[in-house]
Amino acid sequence: MLKKFPSEIVVEQDPVPQKPWPDNLEKFQPNIVIGQGLGKQEPWSTHLAEGCDLRDIPIWNDPLLNAENPNMEMAPEWSDILRQKFTGETTAILHSASVIAGLDALNSQSAIVKNLVLIAGWINDPAKSPDPHGKTVQRTFKRNGLYHLEPFLNLIKRYRLIWETINNSVRKKIIIVQSENDPYVHPDHAKFLTDHLPGSEILMIENAGHFQFRPGNKKRLEQNAQLPPSIEKKIFEIVNN
Repeated sequence: MLKKFPSEIVVEQDPVPQKPWPDNLEKFQPNIVIGQGLGKQEPWSTHLAEGCDLRDIPIWNDPLLNAENPNMEMAPEWSDILRQKFTGETTAILHSASVIAGLDALNSQSAIVKNLVLIAGWINDPAKSPDPHGKTVQRTFKRNGLYHLEPFLNLIKRYRLIWETINNSVRKKIIIVQSENDPYVHPDHAKFLTDHLPGSEILMIENAGHFQFRPGNKKRLEQNAQLPPSIEKKIFEIVNN
């Protein structure tokens, strides 16, 4: 049964400027929507899309705007794109920075999804995590006087996340996927998400890093070219149920 929004919740927030997205963005309603993080599109999303094609599952896996060239406007733009793609039959698979954009979309009370899968997600500033995570984030994402995670942190500051609203925007399953050796996202972030999304399921994966494909790094799973089989299996199970 579709969960209803609690009537007592009032969200006071300024409207996000709307952008005239292409017509096909609004008309195509996939069963799986993938939102990726900053940087290049990860090979695991392509592998997952191929699995969807074999199963005749409609999927949206387009690169999000400016993922490789971050700017201060990108976070609300990502949120708008995901909000328009989400339907009550969507299984949303969000990775890293797109976790914030997707949660913001569900926070709006104008979007719902069937299932929500959060991979290597963070809400609080990862640069403030205990070392070595904090130092790694600062070294990687603070360059030339710019902090590339700032647009997403500002989105949270501007629009306070109401966790009950987000939880009620998911019709069925919420799954939180975290790697034990993620160099950027401390395991505390996964605990924060499970604490704030009651009923969610957490899946801890060994040696998957930040779920990024790095063929030259022997410390990362070679299968980062695809999601761990246990995660892919779980995704297809919840899509079909």
